[in-house]
Amino acid sequence: MLNNIQGTNKTNKISIILSYFISLLVAIFVFLTGGTPSAFANLMYIPIATTSSINGRIHGAIHAAFSGLLLGPFMPTNNGLILEQSTLNWAIRLAIYIIISIIIGSFADFNRRSRTYITNLLTHDSVTELKNIEAIRRKDEITNTEKTIIALSVGEYEEILGFFGYDFAKEVVVNFSVLLKNILNKYKNVELFRYDGMEFIIVLDHENNMYNKEEIIESISSINRSTIRIDDIPIYIEVTMGMTTIEGGVGLLEGVRQSIVALRYAVEQGNKSEVFNTELDTHFKNLITMASEFKIALSKGQIKAAYQNIYNIKTGEIHGSELLTRWISKGKEIYNPSEFISVIEKTELINELSKHMIDIAIEKLKKERNNDLIVSINFSPKDFKDEVISYLLEKIEESRVNPRRLLIEITEDIFVNKQEVLGYLYKIRSQGVKIAIDDFGTGYSSYQYLTDLPIDVIKIDGSIIKKLEHNIVTRSLVKSIVEFSKANKIEMIAEGVENEEVLNICKDLGIDYTQGYYYHMPTLI
Repeated sequence: MLNNIQGTNKTNKISIILSYFISLLVAIFVFLTGGTPSAFANLMYIPIATTSSINGRIHGAIHAAFSGLLLGPFMPTNNGLILEQSTLNWAIRLAIYIIISIIIGSFADFNRRSRTYITNLLTHDSVTELKNIEAIRRKDEITNTEKTIIALSVGEYEEILGFFGYDFAKEVVVNFSVLLKNILNKYKNVELFRYDGMEFIIVLDHENNMYNKEEIIESISSINRSTIRIDDIPIYIEVTMGMTTIEGGVGLLEGVRQSIVALRYAVEQGNKSEVFNTELDTHFKNLITMASEFKIALSKGQIKAAYQNIYNIKTGEIHGSELLTRWISKGKEIYNPSEFISVIEKTELINELSKHMIDIAIEKLKKERNNDLIVSINFSPKDFKDEVISYLLEKIEESRVNPRRLLIEITEDIFVNKQEVLGYLYKIRSQGVKIAIDDFGTGYSSYQYLTDLPIDVIKIDGSIIKKLEHNIVTRSLVKSIVEFSKANKIEMIAEGVENEEVLNICKDLGIDYTQGYYYHMPTLI
């Protein structure tokens, strides 16, 4: 940026000197062609207008006065007769020059201020007033010196946004950015940018070797386990970092991209930090390839459904089944669902997958002779949009299946956009479709948020159910879930039941239904 300012100042100085030189040439030309009455005297407006438009009204007015004096008391009205101008004549001309320069210069100054204001809006974050990613794009250049770029993310921002709302989350962002700025202020070779949400980019220039890279990273890491208090609510800070060092000859944006790739991998693996390497690039390129292949697989019928039965815990009879996505080609499973579902959820392809599973669920319900059996399918937060919800309701109406036999499973991820999703949940439930909260008991699921949602079924997460056999605290947790569910007439399904001991505990606790390998392994339809 300093180089850009110096370059601009140098250009302005050259243009000022050049304009004075042109005015002098015009004055000489006017003198040689007969004096001020000559039409060539009007050429003086060109350098006056040019100087004012480039350098503003102050420089423009000074230059205009200089030009007016050149055609003033020493310039004859007739060179041949050596007739002097009247003082009034040249003084009026000088005044006109100055007025014109001020008018043109004022417009130029206004446009310059407007451009500066708009540029500032585009290149600075309105919440933290830090430079943003657009500022990096605008200053992107091939670096001449080694730089370290750090992408930093504060965990659970979306949960904070979903639970406490935008205003509260904004205060968290502002307070954290102040904390980060205070830590980095003592390092003169460091620039801080806000990337998105609670993600920041830190650029460390090695040109002067003023500070050790490890020292700066250690200072940033010291934020971990610190606390920000907003409205007397403590927010615990845990940061994750992705880092890369770029040599001279590499663009700054490329360095930012590398640091973001390292950050995403660190988050994916649950690590505190990662340093970029080419293997990470390959990893994420493979994910992109996977998404591309999925679209083809869907059109070729390779995306299939397996069903896992759900059983009535008292009678042992089948209550229904959950449909699970499988990617099958030539009789073999291509990708594990835990691998490709998370990738597809980041794209619009998740909507195509959900519509595909809706079709399979409707067909299964139509073929099922027992009209009391339910079929459940999983919905992503991205599925709660007009396109998918309308498709679901249209298919139910066309098929004339009982909508109460269809169960839509959602996870706590919907809390991020709770208000937006809530309308769709009430809409499908008003049509008779049942709603289940999946993986309950993990993460941020709580009774408080359940009371805001139209929930018919709670599916207690398998990781909790598996601990029932040996963990008393877990039993107490599940018991409280059962009591809450019964009090609110919500049915319960225990996931991950893999042996008879756990089944009996679930039965004793009063859980309604069970699902797991003890009863039934997922089977392809």
